[in-house]
Amino acid sequence: MEHIIPACPILTKEQHTKRHDTVCNQVHFNIYKETGAKLDNEHWYDHVPKSVETSHEGKVTILWNKREPTDLFLIIKWTS
Repeated sequence: MEHIIPACPILTKEQHTKRHDTVCNQVHFNIYKETGAKLDNEHWYDHVPKSVETSHEGKVTILWNKREPTDLFLIIKWTS
């Protein structure tokens, strides 16, 4: 399978997104724990992120897959 995925742009994008979201899900879960936001599950792999959540004290807003405007300008170069 390792040799098929890089050859197909559709599979590459799908697999990359899946891996990315899996890692981000664990980070998101840990942020919930650290900020005191309400967790629905005990384990990170069962965690279903909400698009917007506020910490227990209301001091932190946690976003999931949301665009956030910044003053930072990035140039991303794709190579084939």
